[in-house]
Amino acid sequence: MSTPDALLSSSSPEWYTPDTPYLQAVRACLGHIELDPASCEVANRVVQAERIFTVADNGLALPWTAKTAFVNSPYGYEGAPDKRKNGEWNPRLGRPNQRIWSQKLIDEHKAGNVMQAIMLCNAQTGENWFQPLWAYPICFVDHRIPFYTVGTNGDVTNCKNGKSGPTHASVFVYFGPWEHRFETAFEHIGKFRWPNSNNR
Repeated sequence: MSTPDALLSSSSPEWYTPDTPYLQAVRACLGHIELDPASCEVANRVVQAERIFTVADNGLALPWTAKTAFVNSPYGYEGAPDKRKNGEWNPRLGRPNQRIWSQKLIDEHKAGNVMQAIMLCNAQTGENWFQPLWAYPICFVDHRIPFYTVGTNGDVTNCKNGKSGPTHASVFVYFGPWEHRFETAFEHIGKFRWPNSNNR
């Protein structure tokens, strides 16, 4: 992919992951976060990844060589913000960003570039892009995550332009060999679904 369109959220501003308890759980599972490939300086103040890729870097075009990675991809659809129909985003005008980023992570993990990773995304289990994720351990968050963003005045807020954060339920998906670490770190955040319907 030669353009950073999929780095941009279409139907909402960028929403960042709170530290407590979510990123704390990510670090407890991974040990530390070496790479956040869909980030910015503001988000990394909380994520605290050793390395980040920003919109300018176009992480989709780069290899994700890292022992550990955390991915909270842009929401909405790829493409320029003028692709609207009656003021609403038309899914047919672009692929879901979460489809693009989840497939990139799957490819990087299968290639051996990323040893362990956790992806945070919408729990849109009926969507085609979500289906490959069933092959990995998933924690279904049992509440709505209070994502935050930065308002026009530079203040941290849970609402922007009259809209709150993503309205969908969320999941954390684990890529790696140590499923017990994932279960221990996230047991207070939600319910688990294991590959091959092995719900333990």
